[in-house]
Amino acid sequence: MKKYTLVLTLSLSAFYVLAQDFGTGVRFGQNWSTNTISEIFKDPDSTDAYVTGLSAAAIFDFKINKYTAFQPEIRYSESETGYALAPDSLSEMGLVFSKIEIPTLFKVKVGTDVLKINLLAGPNFAFINNAYNEVRSTNPEDPTVEKTDIDKSTYNSFEYSNIAGFGLTIIFNDFALFADYRYNFKFRKFNSVRQNGFINNLGSNIGGGFIFYY
Repeated sequence: MKKYTLVLTLSLSAFYVLAQDFGTGVRFGQNWSTNTISEIFKDPDSTDAYVTGLSAAAIFDFKINKYTAFQPEIRYSESETGYALAPDSLSEMGLVFSKIEIPTLFKVKVGTDVLKINLLAGPNFAFINNAYNEVRSTNPEDPTVEKTDIDKSTYNSFEYSNIAGFGLTIIFNDFALFADYRYNFKFRKFNSVRQNGFINNLGSNIGGGFIFYY
């Protein structure tokens, strides 16, 4: 009986210690980038197109020691290209895509018990969830929108990249607010089906959120 009591006590103690070093929270962000894409999506006077969108993530913060932490996330991100006027028609068109991302970041923390500067870095794994062409009529008398799904077999549905960034965290006992900037270094191209073009989605994300520590 004493042995079981000891095991239970040690287990509860370990759980308590780990719980003190664990946090969960959410992060909301805005991403934007300049991307080389196929001719049909880009401005005829430019070799690049702008891609913008919003993201939302659940984050998990595991404290390693006083100065470092491991922060995996599950993030949903939706982006769209800048709209370009389709040739010889009263319409605009662009590419819209969404993906599920799994950043696995290591965080270095420097500062006081209340205010910390963070450095972030780590790999990011992304899975394209959906992609479609969207055509918008520029005729005010006929404001239609047409969406056409892109066949998933025609583009890479998996992306691998690295993330590097920095941020600021304000700590209130077991609660923290943070804001950060991140840059995404893509290594694999997300191919579109138009004229053998592609989206090489290199870009920035700025965001913020909160974490509860237990």
